[in-house]
Amino acid sequence: MKPVLLDFDGVLVDSNLLKARAMGHLFRQRDPQVVEEIVAFDLAQGGVPRTTVLKEIYRAILREPLDEAELDRLCGAYSDLVVDGVVNAPSIPGAEEFLKNFYRSVDLFVVSGTPESELRDIVEKRGMTRYFKGVYGSPRSKVNIIEEIMAQNGYTSRDALFVGDAVLDYQAASHFGLRFVGIVPAGSTNPFPPGIKTLPDLRVLSPLLEESS
Repeated sequence: MKPVLLDFDGVLVDSNLLKARAMGHLFRQRDPQVVEEIVAFDLAQGGVPRTTVLKEIYRAILREPLDEAELDRLCGAYSDLVVDGVVNAPSIPGAEEFLKNFYRSVDLFVVSGTPESELRDIVEKRGMTRYFKGVYGSPRSKVNIIEEIMAQNGYTSRDALFVGDAVLDYQAASHFGLRFVGIVPAGSTNPFPPGIKTLPDLRVLSPLLEESS
């Protein structure tokens, strides 16, 4: 079977804004303008693990030191804020239909920046586990995850498709020469280089996959 690798937030589930607001909520006692800046910053960091985002918030926005104990506390608080929200968040249009229509004929994988144990818990609670051959998240990078998927299953780059909503996804796919489709919601700025195939959601991914099979 051919593999299709999918990011999770913003590709399968409409949870990017929810997560960005949760990141801002961690700093709710700060100046409101700082909180707004943090939310906007988080939204722009598609696919980047939360530990990296938090370190960069402290370095570039707050300009304060961040020790490991506080980083762990913030990550735990963030997880408490987002898990139930992501479990109950709406699916990206076309996502459920795509998974139901293709999971028997295509090897589907989740490749996300969310911590792997948390991601698998969310996927299980949403009733999606049966659709995927594998669900992978941080602390491994997306490049390392893709490398493992390709090697363990003997896939070739020409057969694999990565569907993501962030430049980090595109870069990871390009590292291995995988075909890539970017998800850019209507009204959003396209972050991808010129010539990259983009779709507003997954409703028209099925015909695209059928054409390439």
